[in-house]
Amino acid sequence: MNKKERILVVEDDRLIQNAILRLCGDFNIEVLQAFDLKQAQELFLANQDVDGIIWDGKLPDGESPSLIEGIISKGYKGPMVANAGDPYVAEKQMKNGCTIYGGKRYSIKDLLKKMGLL
Repeated sequence: MNKKERILVVEDDRLIQNAILRLCGDFNIEVLQAFDLKQAQELFLANQDVDGIIWDGKLPDGESPSLIEGIISKGYKGPMVANAGDPYVAEKQMKNGCTIYGGKRYSIKDLLKKMGLL
């Protein structure tokens, strides 16, 4: 039996979260949803084998670049998408370890291909 791919989506906008959830479901990819940095950290620590992470930049409890560094320090080597709407924060995300720039305007299918999940 094949392992089902699983991604962590760190995004405080529920519309974006729900769209990603629905579209990933079309490709049989499980989505773990975090709406702030605290949830993202908790979900990651409980699921360090996720196949990819999509990061919003500004969340209710801070900006994601600091947590990106922390996740890399835990040994995570999978694809991470910088998905900040603010170009300055997206640049920090890329410098701190994101491997793909999403920039809020993307086809989820193309993004999942870039992440190596399709």
